Amino acid sequence: YNNPQLISTQIMEEKYRDFVYENYLNVPDNINMTEVRDEFSYILDNADTTFDPDSRMKTLYDIREAIAEKAEYSLAPGKTPKNRDFVNYFLMENNKGYCIHYATAGVLLARMAGIPARYSAGYVLVMDDFNSSNKNSDGTYTITLKDNRRHAWAEIYLDGYGWVPFEFTEGYTQHTI
Repeated sequence: YNNPQLISTQIMEEKYRDFVYENYLNVPDNINMTEVRDEFSYILDNADTTFDPDSRMKTLYDIREAIAEKAEYSLAPGKTPKNRDFVNYFLMENNKGYCIHYATAGVLLARMAGIPARYSAGYVLVMDDFNSSNKNSDGTYTITLKDNRRHAWAEIYLDGYGWVPFEFTEGYTQHTI
């Protein structure tokens, strides 16, 4: 193709991909992250470092399963001591947490495996929210969400696809895309 618009789009995509790999693989270089990496080395050392989406998804599923084996979902995990790293304390000692804990740990472990990842937070909508009582006369919907619908998850960058939501939180895995 000699389509200037297509060539320009490809160049922008390559530049953005470079930006993603430069910024979304960072992990703090400290003893806390070294301990976490060592604890999960059986997954991280065997992660496929190719850019194949299927291989990356397998690594992500392995990470999710390993977190679920180590941690218990709890809405009352207690506070992380001020002198402790959040992820290290969650995975190495307390082993209790909710979506914020799972998403943060999942992002860092994905990055350790060479998979660009970022933390996301928002509200969960389900299909049942789109019902006749919430439908406006113009066909749009007005849905009131309460605080108990807040959620945190990870987004994973897959070459050729872009940012894809990925659920590390135990109990939410049926919503994984």
